[in-house]
Amino acid sequence: MLCQQQGLKYEEAAERLNISPLTVQTHVKRALKSVRTYVKSHTDIAVILVILKLM
Repeated sequence: MLCQQQGLKYEEAAERLNISPLTVQTHVKRALKSVRTYVKSHTDIAVILVILKLM
């Protein structure tokens, strides 16, 4: 959330959380992969989100 929503770099998020920047990177990559997988299997929801984003 710190990186994606607040725009922090991995290093900045890691400093706030007192963890390694590589740990932050790993978790972000895993989260994005999970979201992509979910959206691919639920394309009806993806279409609705795109339409709402365009409004």
